[in-house]
Amino acid sequence: MHFTPKEQELYDFIKAEYEETGIRPSIEQMRAHMGLSKTRTCVILHNLKGKGFIKETLIVEFSK
Repeated sequence: MHFTPKEQELYDFIKAEYEETGIRPSIEQMRAHMGLSKTRTCVILHNLKGKGFIKETLIVEFSK
C-alpha cells in the first residue's frame, strides 16, 4: 500500500514530532500543521491506521 500525499505529510509530521519529543502530537497540532479541519485530519489518521501504518495506542507505534 502507498501513502497519498496528505497521508505522507501527516505520517512524517507525527513521526518527526514523536522522535523529537517522545510524545505524539495532539489532534490540534496535527490539524494546525496540515492546515485542515479536525474532521479531515481525523479521516487521514483513520486511513493511516486502516492501512497499518500507525496503531492507535497511548504511544504511536510505527510500522517498519
